[in-house]
Amino acid sequence: MANSVEIEYSSNMEQVKTHINAICVEKVTAASIHLQNQVKKNLTGSRSGKQYKIPHTSRKYTASKPGEAPAVRTGDLLNSIKYNVKRSQSEVLGAVGSDLKKAIWLETGTSHMEARPFLLKAFEKERRELKRMMGG
Repeated sequence: MANSVEIEYSSNMEQVKTHINAICVEKVTAASIHLQNQVKKNLTGSRSGKQYKIPHTSRKYTASKPGEAPAVRTGDLLNSIKYNVKRSQSEVLGAVGSDLKKAIWLETGTSHMEARPFLLKAFEKERRELKRMMGG
């Protein structure tokens, strides 16, 4: 058998998967940072609700009215807005939010207070940009 042919091949599928996963992590991270920045931006600025005296001072601040993003009085909500990216072999998930209890109360409202949504509104406002950033 002097006239035989051998063909060898190998798969680089693992390298391709690793590369695609890295690109996904990069894009999800960038989109998450963008959304985090927009949420924080929406929490700053003036509001049109009632004016209140800040305890133990002579200063006043204007609260948010229902439907507006919450007014910043102490900065704890603003400073608690973080992003997180989780990755597994099959997906990359980005999240933006706060671990403060009052964040969910402000976002959805309570039986004593109407909602001051700030997370979902920011997401809805930025949806097209986030999709563009993800390559869609």
